[in-house]
Amino acid sequence: MYFQDTLITILDVRNRADKFSMKSPINIADLYAKVVETTAEGIACVGADGEIAFTNEAFCRLVGYDKSELLNYKMTDLLTPDAKAEFLSRKEKRAAGELKDQYEMVMIHKSGKLIYTLCCVSPIRDDSNRFLFSLGVITDITAIKLMQIENSKSIAKLKKAQAVAGLGFWEHDILTNEFWISDELHEMLNVEVPGDGVVDLSKFFAKIHPDDLPRLQAFKERAYKFGANYNIDYRICRTESEVIYVNSIAEVEKDKNGRTVRLHGIVQNITERVRQENTIQDQRAKMQASAKLSALGEMAGGVAHEINTPLAIIQMRTEQLLEASAAGEMDAEMLAETLQVIGQTTVRIAKIINGLRTFSRHGDHDPFVRTSVKEIVETTLSFCNEKFKNNDVTIDCRTVDAHLAIDCQQTQVCQVLLNLLNNSFDAIQGLKDRWIRIEALETASSVDIVVADSGAGIPKEIAEKIFQPFFTTKPVGLGTGIGLSISIGLMASQKGSLFIDDKVPNTCFVMRFPKSQARIKAS
Repeated sequence: MYFQDTLITILDVRNRADKFSMKSPINIADLYAKVVETTAEGIACVGADGEIAFTNEAFCRLVGYDKSELLNYKMTDLLTPDAKAEFLSRKEKRAAGELKDQYEMVMIHKSGKLIYTLCCVSPIRDDSNRFLFSLGVITDITAIKLMQIENSKSIAKLKKAQAVAGLGFWEHDILTNEFWISDELHEMLNVEVPGDGVVDLSKFFAKIHPDDLPRLQAFKERAYKFGANYNIDYRICRTESEVIYVNSIAEVEKDKNGRTVRLHGIVQNITERVRQENTIQDQRAKMQASAKLSALGEMAGGVAHEINTPLAIIQMRTEQLLEASAAGEMDAEMLAETLQVIGQTTVRIAKIINGLRTFSRHGDHDPFVRTSVKEIVETTLSFCNEKFKNNDVTIDCRTVDAHLAIDCQQTQVCQVLLNLLNNSFDAIQGLKDRWIRIEALETASSVDIVVADSGAGIPKEIAEKIFQPFFTTKPVGLGTGIGLSISIGLMASQKGSLFIDDKVPNTCFVMRFPKSQARIKAS
């Protein structure tokens, strides 16, 4: 309790005290003085012109002046400009007859620092109701005020952080069906919101993208019925032409009986993140296409030879038929044999072309299809068999089981395998013994496609960096350094992995597919 409740009615108290003094030897004046001087509140009497007529010790400590110094000051000398204007305005009102006033006032300490105070002021009048002076009780609230200012700054910072992070908040009271949203979410949704932030839930749902609304409503229904928290991404239609992506996290509040009574949620604008992810995905697709074209470029000469050779056979056999026909020497047996050779050769060319068509297309959106591992190996080798043969590189794939199959996107797997074969070819060019072996192994938990070559293995310091983008050990102009890093991503998209087997004496890479999507194909 402030002492003003006693002091502002000092005249009435004095009358009562006079009656009490008749029954007690206590000196009432001394009692008044002791109360005034020992209270922790600052007390000041200020005249009609603002001069300070009296202060207690607490007031002196508050402003840093002693009593003798204060007799030469007016109250307005101790106030900031804004507080001075407020003080003068209120003084006029008190002099006009208002009895009591309470307000905050900023004073200036003798040292120059600001003091935040709460002032309770009452006008004191004589028996004829003439204004004598104002009696004020001043409480130092600097610590509280500074804390409030700091809290305000923190709230402002929090709001700014929310705006920067694109965060909005909502709360749904299930019992009253009140749906409250924060200012940030109001801006995100682009809807009209009353001052209390409570909106019609249907307005919120109307802003959700039609394709995402059923999924969001299903999550909310589970939260209401079963108390399940949720984390979901969806789209908000701010206007007819503007759509943003958001992530929403909701937590359930239950009563003591375990019933869901309220949902609290955070909504974050993730539009920029989604755009960046899409950009990265586009760049990755371009890098993948570039690596694929690079691999095809390395094999172009071999592929051309693979096609030219059977074409030469077809041309030769055709010329033989024309010559036999011109000489009248063609018989049915010769015709059948020649046509059979031409047919087989055409199938060989078609197989190479189909392999090229499969390899060159974008296969990242293809469905997973059960594919023979042997078919994957043969399709890939059709691009490079001739190149290996011309450079005395022996290819051994005899142990690949014709019945072993994996669920995969064939184009992606062929690209990884071709990249490994290209790398092996380049790595063993300086060796006397040049061979590459492809195996398909079934283990208890996986199906492995293993590519090993006659190299002596990969040093540890290189193996640690070999899958990093743009790292290459090839001479300038012979490698981009993105082949293996893309291969890692492609294998991940197949729910598999790519790694170096350092437990064997030669260089060995393993493409591992999980057993759950691989099994022996029926004969």
